Amino acid sequence: MPAPIVDNAPPFGKLEGGSRRVTRGRTVLEAPMTEPNEHPVSTMRDYEDIPGTYIQDGAQTRRGYRLNMALLELNRADGRDAFRADEGEFLERFGVTAEQRQAVLDRDWLRMLQLGANVYYLLKLTAFDRVSVQHMA
Repeated sequence: MPAPIVDNAPPFGKLEGGSRRVTRGRTVLEAPMTEPNEHPVSTMRDYEDIPGTYIQDGAQTRRGYRLNMALLELNRADGRDAFRADEGEFLERFGVTAEQRQAVLDRDWLRMLQLGANVYYLLKLTAFDRVSVQHMA
């Protein structure tokens, strides 16, 4: 029997004892937590082996949660001001991974998608940079 897929787990954090109870239907799963933006329970999906395809599924959403929340902050004037003042410090406030941080600083659009950024939130960054959406391609 394949490992269960958990799509409704909170995106980050550790609970006492290093485990998290997650319910899906009537099943209760216990899994050790590792680093933020990682999830311990996963299975290979049938679309994961398609080159160049980055599906924004539950696991990818959890992976990019902090990055997406940082990009969403660009909706607010004070968020844009803070990002403009110091992009690195701004991203650290949201706890993004070092790899996500570097992808944003380099404006590596493809890498941001691979690291869990949702295209909707990437649009906030293109608007901030005043570049066309085609710039992401």
